[in-house]
Amino acid sequence: MKIRNLFSFIVILIALTQNACISFTTLQTAETNDPGEFSVNGGGMIDIEGPEIIPEIGFRYGLTDRTDFGLKVNFGRVIFADAKIELIQSPYLLSFDMGASYYSLGSESSDFSNEVIAYYPTLLLGGNKGYLGLKSVYLITKGTSNILIKGVDYEGEGWLKPWLVVGTSFGKNIRIYPELSIIFTDDDIGLLPAIGFDVKFNSNKGN
Repeated sequence: MKIRNLFSFIVILIALTQNACISFTTLQTAETNDPGEFSVNGGGMIDIEGPEIIPEIGFRYGLTDRTDFGLKVNFGRVIFADAKIELIQSPYLLSFDMGASYYSLGSESSDFSNEVIAYYPTLLLGGNKGYLGLKSVYLITKGTSNILIKGVDYEGEGWLKPWLVVGTSFGKNIRIYPELSIIFTDDDIGLLPAIGFDVKFNSNKGN
């Protein structure tokens, strides 16, 4: 079965599994960590219909004065890794972030199995006082369902519609990140709030 409307399919999967199968949070500014600077971060997407928070935990590590990388895991079984590079530092901070995630649920012998790989090219503008993001998601998904008809295989891949990210942060070595993702679909606009924190170690940057 070929999946054409990928966003609708994601919504169906979330309803079936009650877990997000991709990463819906950004929770970082365009700023990179200093070389050798390590930070622990966490937080999560807020499901306002639940209401509940899908929590996540991870870290970032600075490689050079313009690049860092991160890894995080959410409790919905999504593993996410990304690398970020500062493209412009003045007069405005502009960065490019490339992320990838993996999600797996069930097995071929169970009633429902699903595997999702996603890629997240993202432009981030701004620092601690406020940041904007433009994110795209390329989704590759496959699985088997035995819920209604035994042995129904499905697969699909393609770009989701881009979404906007708006956020800010408070604090210095310990930061709080309120964030809102604005997701566009064919028929509607979805709003996904999130909240996060970041604890920095070996920090040399002033704020």
